[in-house]
Amino acid sequence: MSGYSVIKDLAMRMILDLFNLPSSLSDSDSAQQQQQLRQAKADDIDFRALTTTGSTASNVMGMAAGRQWLGIHDRKVDYSQEGYDGQVVVVTNMAHATVWKAASILGIGRKQVTEVPEMGMDVKGQEEAFENAVKEQKAAGKSVLVFLSFGEVNTGIFPFNTHRIADICASNNAYLHIDGAFGIYARCSPSYEYLAQGLERAHSITACAHKWLNVPYDCGFFIYRTYLEKTILEPIFSSSAAYLPSTDSGPTHPMNISIENSQRFRSLPVWATLYAYGRNGYQKIVEENCRYAKTLFDWMKNTRSDLYTVLTEECPLNIVVFAQKMTPEMESMSEGPAKTEALGKKNAELLKRINGTGVAYFSPTVWKGRPAIRAAISNWRTTVEADWEPVRAMLEQQATIAQELV
Repeated sequence: MSGYSVIKDLAMRMILDLFNLPSSLSDSDSAQQQQQLRQAKADDIDFRALTTTGSTASNVMGMAAGRQWLGIHDRKVDYSQEGYDGQVVVVTNMAHATVWKAASILGIGRKQVTEVPEMGMDVKGQEEAFENAVKEQKAAGKSVLVFLSFGEVNTGIFPFNTHRIADICASNNAYLHIDGAFGIYARCSPSYEYLAQGLERAHSITACAHKWLNVPYDCGFFIYRTYLEKTILEPIFSSSAAYLPSTDSGPTHPMNISIENSQRFRSLPVWATLYAYGRNGYQKIVEENCRYAKTLFDWMKNTRSDLYTVLTEECPLNIVVFAQKMTPEMESMSEGPAKTEALGKKNAELLKRINGTGVAYFSPTVWKGRPAIRAAISNWRTTVEADWEPVRAMLEQQATIAQELV
């Protein structure tokens, strides 16, 4: 085995362990180890992982795998050979923009992505909406690919019971892909893993490495059930040419189960950081980032609600979505485009001032139609003790100045 293969296998096993997912041994393990694995586990409940360029590529792979799986298991056609017939739809909720991008890239089409209405923390209502959407598409003769977000991008909320969604998929022969981009890291912590229960029910999973794992940009993970490698991924992604080395008698080459033929050594920084910090280290990072987010949320909600408005009832993970406190004049404006434009302008001005200080960097967003500001805490160096007071003082100063300028 090459050094590349050893590091890659170690890094991917460590990632699966970090996320508490049952791991398959590598093809490079001995025949005895493989036999022990077969005796200990069933192929359909253990996982393998690949590095990708990021969550976008992982979501494209998840959608491609889901479409192929539905072709084989629901429509009895091999899309990788026969071509796509337009009979797959995507059902999702509070999804990242890359879901629509993936649908466009793969020819499924943006209009074939059905977004279940957002219902806040009404878990039962959200699950019923998912079930109704899936059954409606099945009744129309479509095959369904469910894309579930683990941690909504603006708020970090998990408004569903994953086991219930997985049961709905199973009873309707639907494929389940979970976009765990950052929310999957809740599984690192005993305090937060309850949010991400049921991850192991997915057929495939997206995770991002250049967010909470804090490795350089251009790194993500595509995690998949082991049995999909030969039956689904290879038919889609295999590259066969006389000038390419054959791996018929050895481990499956990454180029035959992922998008790129040429791949840099992405698993090296992944292995290095996991070796350095381990599960306990990442547990501390996740928990400290979440503590910081909750400190920010509580301060805005309870201490300085005269300056800021938080736009969610709670802060479940590491994200706070907020806006500048509306003036009485803005409060009295009728709901409509003029008010939205005015709110957007004020929030944009405040955000520019905040980011201009260099003390913190937040991003713009829109939540339930309202222009807002998003604070996502994910850096390994950020702590409440070292970083809260300067940020608090800056936020207080900038919001006070913004109010005086009205």
